[in-house]
Amino acid sequence: MRPLLKSNKKAVSEIVAYALMIAIAVSLSVLVYNWLRSYVDTNPNNTECPSEASLIISQYECDNTQKTLNLTLQNKGLFTIDGFILKTHNNTEASFGLYTFPDEKAEIKPGESFNKPYSFSLIMSGNLALIEVQPFISGKSDKILCPQIASQKTICSS
Repeated sequence: MRPLLKSNKKAVSEIVAYALMIAIAVSLSVLVYNWLRSYVDTNPNNTECPSEASLIISQYECDNTQKTLNLTLQNKGLFTIDGFILKTHNNTEASFGLYTFPDEKAEIKPGESFNKPYSFSLIMSGNLALIEVQPFISGKSDKILCPQIASQKTICSS
């Protein structure tokens, strides 16, 4: 009976060794998975606008008698802008736009410009004194506003 007991002990130690190898492999795979997960964006619904998104007012022409504004915007950032919100104000001392135009859905790629004439006769009374542009990108369900706002005090012809 002695040889039989000796072989049983050896079989048990091999099973323990295999179990330990499997446990080590599983724990290492969990560690590697958690480490790699920190490098990958797991949320496909970005809720932030990239900080490298930048839209500037490169040129404007306005006429307060005709109540028109010809606006040229340029994307100086690294990401495509899906649109922008245009706000204006008629007070020369204003620090933010009060009168909002309808959202402009215009895809502006990095380095590209966008030009469009606007009529502000229905939006506000008085003379145009401030132009403010806030870019946005499209999310899965709604637009995501970028915190970078381009603002320009205007000097318009009367």
